[in-house]
Amino acid sequence: MSGLLQIAAILFASAAQQPGSQMKPLRLHVEQQGNATIIRVMGLASAPSSVPYDLQVTDGGNKSRQRGVARLQAGVPTTVATVRLVSSPRLSATLNVKPSANPEYDEKFGPRTP
Repeated sequence: MSGLLQIAAILFASAAQQPGSQMKPLRLHVEQQGNATIIRVMGLASAPSSVPYDLQVTDGGNKSRQRGVARLQAGVPTTVATVRLVSSPRLSATLNVKPSANPEYDEKFGPRTP
């Protein structure tokens, strides 16, 4: 699990260093492990917060969806959701996040969907 925390710290540190960017409390992280693709929703906030999210993963005609509210503690990297699938060139994921203090945003992985 410490490897995941390092990944989260790197993702959020790079986002925070971008000039004019808002801190995104939830990020989409995708990695390959052998023939599997692992999709994670990682969370990190500067203050305690509740952040609604909607993760949708598709692979051709198959679809998986997880919605919820991530309850984040200040400065604590958190794995909010994990989806593990057999790797496929058609695999895509969309994370929609609706933070209360900042504008809604999407993060996407994979081929474009219509």
